[in-house]
Formats: sequence, C-alpha cells, structure tokens
Amino acid sequence: MTSGQASVVGLDRGDRVVLWVGGPLVGLGIGWALPYVADWADRQPWVPFGGPLHLIASWGGSWVALTLLTAGVLAGLAFAANAIWETTEITVTGTEVRLTAKGHTDTIAAGDLAGAFVDGKRLVLLGKDGGELARRPHESKPAELAAAFTTHGHPWFDADPHAEEFLRWVPDSPGVSPAANALLAARATALEKKRADDAEDLRTELAKLGYVVRDEMTRQYWRALPDG
Repeated sequence: MTSGQASVVGLDRGDRVVLWVGGPLVGLGIGWALPYVADWADRQPWVPFGGPLHLIASWGGSWVALTLLTAGVLAGLAFAANAIWETTEITVTGTEVRLTAKGHTDTIAAGDLAGAFVDGKRLVLLGKDGGELARRPHESKPAELAAAFTTHGHPWFDADPHAEEFLRWVPDSPGVSPAANALLAARATALEKKRADDAEDLRTELAKLGYVVRDEMTRQYWRALPDG
C-alpha cells in the first residue's frame, strides 16, 4: 500500500486480523482438545510417552479446563505477536528503502541500490558492486514488491541477474579462499542444525570477504565479487 510518499509492503490489515483472531482460536481449540486427545492416546498401546499422557488424561475439574483454555489463548496471542514482530515490513520511497523486522530497521539509500528481486521467500537488494545489500524473508506478493520499487523508480528484476554466476559449494572448493571455505564449512553446520541466526551472521562475514551466498535447503551456492 502507499502511505503519503512511501509504499509500505508487508502484512496488511487482513493478515494481522487473521493472526490476532486465528492464533487465539487455534490455541483455544488445542487447549479444549488436549485432555481428550491425551485420554485417547493413553489407551493406545503403540503410543509412546504413556506416563505424561496418563497424567494429562487424568486432569479433571472446571479449573483445569479453564486453565488449559486460557493457556491456549495466551499461546495463540504470543504466536501472533511473534509472527508480526518477525515479519519484514518494506518501506520504499524515492530516496531509500527501509527494512523493519524484530524491532530493528535497516536503511538502504537509493544511490546504493542497483536493483531488487525475489528469491523464493526472500527479498534481495543488490548493490552497485554486484553484492547483496540485504536478503530478507518476506510474506508479500512479488507483484506488490515489484510495484513498490518501480513506482519509486528503482530497478526490479524478475530473477537474479547473477544467477548463472553461482557455483555449488563443497568443502575446499577451488576458487574460494581458505578463509571463505572455513566460513562456508561453519555455515553448512549451522544450516544443518537449523541455527538461522548463525547462518546469517556467517553470510555477513562472507560478504566482507567478497562472496555472495544463497541457499537451497542446506546446499550453499556462492559467487565472488570482482574484487573477491
């Protein structure tokens, strides 16, 4: 949507309503169903964790039902709040692009921006040197992002213009410096163990060495900048 002189793309009002209403409703349903599901599972000889299930199934009384329902609603609200907090809001003007998520905003000046595109569920902003200024998860429609950038005169690509330059990384890849190979090895471990924050920190360190990295599941692909 457009707000004044800025285009703001992210969760719209409908998405937020779904989260704030749907999250607590789902939690309410889980809280209500938990004792019944536990009772059924406790009576199945093939279901593990018989002790905890028997304990849950034995719970009774109105106070227990009220506690479970309340806990379900609170868990749903917490889920909604966290989803909104983690979702990137993209604000585009003629002079800059702002990416806000988790209470933090990164600002990219228009003069530093060579273009933008979507790679799966990530918005990528390219710099003038061919490097990536940002690679952020998003929940927006690509068409909405494209409209926001082109409306304010920023280049938009339907795909990564450097896609053909990427090579799959394997340990001790030729063409990759020893320092970058070490970082990519550490990052491979982070991806396998689903440590997203570590993987992003290592991506930043690789960028400092002149390497751009993208992922397909736990597979890493790299390209070097001209001076990398």
